[in-house]
Amino acid sequence: MKRKSKSERRYAAKLFNKGRFDEARNLLAGICNADGTDVDSWLKLAHIHLHFNDYANSERCCQQVLRVNPEQTKALVLLGNALECQSRPQEAFSCYQKAVRIEPAQFESYYFMGNVACTLGHQLKAMDFYRKALHNNPRHFESLNNLGCELRKKGQIKEALVYLDQAMKLKSDSVPLLHNIGLIYLSLSRPDDAVRVFRKAVSVDPQPFASHLLLANAYAHKNDLDEALTEYSRALEIKPNNRETCAGKASVHERRGEFVVAHELIKPFITTGNA
Repeated sequence: MKRKSKSERRYAAKLFNKGRFDEARNLLAGICNADGTDVDSWLKLAHIHLHFNDYANSERCCQQVLRVNPEQTKALVLLGNALECQSRPQEAFSCYQKAVRIEPAQFESYYFMGNVACTLGHQLKAMDFYRKALHNNPRHFESLNNLGCELRKKGQIKEALVYLDQAMKLKSDSVPLLHNIGLIYLSLSRPDDAVRVFRKAVSVDPQPFASHLLLANAYAHKNDLDEALTEYSRALEIKPNNRETCAGKASVHERRGEFVVAHELIKPFITTGNA
């Protein structure tokens, strides 16, 4: 097959860098089919396939890069991402592990290793990997947030807040971060602060079901039952008949002495077990 011109490669790279992935995908596919050794184009195509949730083709592109250069760390990381998305965590972990052996100073592979460890239920290992990622890049937001989250789950609240405060300085409108901080405030019996944080989460969350639910729980915690019912209702508008939301709303009605209403909310789950 005829090798593609430099101008086509430059144009494909321009489309990719501008995020015009639909247009770039077809052009890059032609370039890659014409030249199996064009590592840069194969990597871009792997990234695009991953973006469009085409994990098998992303994996195929990464494998092609690694046939050309078995120590291409970007390909190893992308391959790990593609494998992880296909529920193959052990294989993904091996890719990240190989990447850090080749390039110990990188942080992304340690971060992804932490995520895999979380998936496999290895909390202590996950925290160790997040710390290694932060050793290489102290301002990596995702590692700060995830480490803070894992510390919160273990009850190490003061240390969790150290990392989450650092993350807040980087992305103050991150919904997962706001959820983590709000949950810490609830664990510290600071419902007013939790309400403030969850209200901010609702305002910036494009899919605000969880934010409304957490805000409702915070209002219930501070005994502001009217506001709690309002937020539970808003959550149910997004996910009708959600078991956790119905249970929370029923609990508030019980506290108000409205036992019939509470029973009607939880009745479907008693009889059918719907989630």
